[in-house]
Amino acid sequence: PPAAIGGRLDLVGWDFERCGAVALDGQWLMQPGVLARPDDLLVAGRQAVLAVEQPGIWNRMKGIQSAAGDSWNGLIAEGKGCATSQLVIVLPAEAAGRPLGLRISHVYTAYQLFVNGRLQAGNGQVSCEADGSRAQYLPQTVFFNPLNGVPNSFSHGNLALTLQVSNHHHRKGGLSESVLLGRPQDLQPLRERRLMSEMLIVGILLIIGLYHVLIHLLRFKERSAVLFALACFILCLRTLLMGERILYLIFPQFPWVLGQTLDYLTITCFLPVFTWFIYEQFPGQLHRQVLRAVFVLSGLFTLVIIVTPPTVFTHLLAPFNMIMIICGIFILTAVIK
Repeated sequence: PPAAIGGRLDLVGWDFERCGAVALDGQWLMQPGVLARPDDLLVAGRQAVLAVEQPGIWNRMKGIQSAAGDSWNGLIAEGKGCATSQLVIVLPAEAAGRPLGLRISHVYTAYQLFVNGRLQAGNGQVSCEADGSRAQYLPQTVFFNPLNGVPNSFSHGNLALTLQVSNHHHRKGGLSESVLLGRPQDLQPLRERRLMSEMLIVGILLIIGLYHVLIHLLRFKERSAVLFALACFILCLRTLLMGERILYLIFPQFPWVLGQTLDYLTITCFLPVFTWFIYEQFPGQLHRQVLRAVFVLSGLFTLVIIVTPPTVFTHLLAPFNMIMIICGIFILTAVIK
């Protein structure tokens, strides 16, 4: 697929009917620390305008310099602040007058997306100040006609995407997944397939969990059954919070901080529950000291998640993943003995 260079993506040779949707990856122009006007075209080489690879997390963009010699803003490099990114897309002639759509999956943690100066999608409240911002996760698929109401500052046949992003709530900031451009008949089924697959997973986990709860009620001594059910319910909640964010679709005003807290708690709670299940299911195979260590470590991480804001506890994912890997090795060794 074609890649953007210097804030411009040439799709003249792209056949949407034959090739489907295209990922808008490559170099977007970015102005850190500013929420630029959507009708103001960024110019490469102008002061503080950088050409950066998208999708890309701000934290990983240290050392980038603009053509004018400006370095990456220090605050943005730590994942917090605001920035404006822009991409000009040259459309093929046959697509210029037909409905198109954009698929925006995940942005940390608030954004507004303008197409030719007109707001088409957004999440939360964008602001360069922490007090004026509000985080939100909700994948969006929006549709528009490229020729309808195009302002004079944008030439026909081109799309100018202006993405305003701010983050004051998470350790990471920026665009983490590709923005997709395509026909409505390509993007809408993609969204529906993802929703259906995740709803299917949720349903299967609920059924399996309830089945094992019933086993526990009928055979009260089967403690492993209720532990397995609890593990299924935790995975079910995590599925609702990830991917298409079904929980946020059902409850659009669901508090973001609570959602993030539950998201991380599903990780720290799943490990001790599953380890306990293995301990009960395979008596004598897993040392009791391993189970105690898992509970203590998971309890400490859980406590930090509960009492600290997301800007703090989102840093815990990497170290806890290491604990999960080590624990997984112990469990695997115990099971295959």
